[in-house]
Amino acid sequence: MTSSPEAARPEDVSALAWVHGELRKSLETAHKALRRYLRDAEEGRGSDVDAVDPSVLRNARVQLHQGVGALEIVGLPLVAQVLRASESAVQGFIAKPQTINAEGVEAVERASFAVLDFLARRLADKPVRPLELFPQYEAVQAVAGAARVHPADLWPHDWQWHALPAEAGVAPRAISVETRDEMEALALALLRRPDASTQRAMSDLCAELGAGAEGDAATTWKLGAAVLEALATERLALRAPQMRDFEQ
Repeated sequence: MTSSPEAARPEDVSALAWVHGELRKSLETAHKALRRYLRDAEEGRGSDVDAVDPSVLRNARVQLHQGVGALEIVGLPLVAQVLRASESAVQGFIAKPQTINAEGVEAVERASFAVLDFLARRLADKPVRPLELFPQYEAVQAVAGAARVHPADLWPHDWQWHALPAEAGVAPRAISVETRDEMEALALALLRRPDASTQRAMSDLCAELGAGAEGDAATTWKLGAAVLEALATERLALRAPQMRDFEQ
């Protein structure tokens, strides 16, 4: 896999230290602006919220936007994603001033603090990963109204297919009408009663199809066989679906 710039410590530590200091000032300014607007908006509830000075929010957005650019310059584009989400949240406040609330402002602040802590630990030469910022990123994306949020947004590797080695003792099997019927029967049995014997039987079938396929298709079948084998041997547990899984 190809690593992003976050996978290695930036060589110019002095630049990162400067960005850390300047970013702290910019984010503090943004937070103060958001708190000021929130206070003025709450005082104006029931009268004219739109009369509150919108330039205060625009200033907060500018500070966040500058922070995004600074992080990208020092080679931390995935960390910059977190502040970009905060910028989107503030842009939402600008578009609809009546939507700003304490919870939204606090989510933006927590995201900022997480980014600053990330940089501090990076400067201290401690192992850190952008993925650790996902809880704060997810929260601020919710404020921004993002349609989809996923940990892969902060994953520092580009996706690549990898050829898996052949499994000893597995006879290749080609896709056919009979194979399809057998797969459908096993899938139906799993839906009715996901027991180990059925999982193992489907794992064997996937392994045979993987041995008989080529390229990405072979990898897909082999991965499927591995997952089903792990389920059959209780090395992997199924999680019951939650309502939020179907909301996006």
